[in-house]
Amino acid sequence: MTSPPRKNSEFQLLREQARTTGGPVLFSIGSGPDAASGRRIATAITQLRRGGLEISAMAIPRSSGFVVGLQHILPWRTGEWSRLAGLDLRQRLSEIALSEVRERLVSDAIGAEGGVDPKQLFWLGDGEVPDYTKGAEGSLQALADAAMEQPAETFLRLALESDGKALFTLRMFNRSLEACGDLISSEHCLPGLGDAGAHVGQVVDGGWCSFVLSHWVRGVGRFTVQEAVRRMSAAPAAIIGLADRGRLEPGMRADVNVIDLEHVSEEFPEYVHDFPGGAGRYIQRSRGYKATLCNGELIVEDGEHTGVRPGAVLRG
Repeated sequence: MTSPPRKNSEFQLLREQARTTGGPVLFSIGSGPDAASGRRIATAITQLRRGGLEISAMAIPRSSGFVVGLQHILPWRTGEWSRLAGLDLRQRLSEIALSEVRERLVSDAIGAEGGVDPKQLFWLGDGEVPDYTKGAEGSLQALADAAMEQPAETFLRLALESDGKALFTLRMFNRSLEACGDLISSEHCLPGLGDAGAHVGQVVDGGWCSFVLSHWVRGVGRFTVQEAVRRMSAAPAAIIGLADRGRLEPGMRADVNVIDLEHVSEEFPEYVHDFPGGAGRYIQRSRGYKATLCNGELIVEDGEHTGVRPGAVLRG
């Protein structure tokens, strides 16, 4: 994922790619930390398309970055935290249940170098579904200030209260949700770009489609259902040359989701050890998907895979 271009050379490279290939160019981008950055970047993308160049962008539709919690990545890496990092989840929970261990962890976190900024670490909450929309009041620093604690104290308290399930997102991209909304609803920037597959133990963005439907459609009404689905199906299919899918029309591929729009959402990420050798990764389930069909065959029903695999590699 790229940050907003700061040098003309980056935009010039995109123009040269479009001119040289004569075809569409799709690149990734994110909004800046200020609320107006989404509109600025959308305008810059429009300017890129001068002369009929087919240049489009995609951006993850919510704030994103490393997932931090007792399950896997810890917010500090010094002293007692380094020792804690070498333990599994149950051992970590046993250790932080001891007051003397918590005291050492809090002490080592104060003024520690190489840790995260508690102002940029946002709690996903303790509700039924993760909350990716919290403002400044949802940061670890703000939660600690409200409880008159050190950030490490708050982190450890929430970890114990949740049996180790409390999670935070380190907001590295799209820090302003308002700017993000302006960007992904502009004419030439689509919601997309889940980075979960590239950083399986650090980032979990696979649920971005569910966030578009739960937040941008149902929550704040930024899109109609029809427009949101178009931006996640027909529009990207057209950009990359997949003309046989993305619309419910005769002769098109029968790739269909049957969705309960009142309940669709992401569920909390979970760190599991199901890779070869017991290696770990984050997974994230969803809710509200009644059925998913690929090439006309039912592959997922009520969130569970049916065992049918009719998909194939797509080429433009």
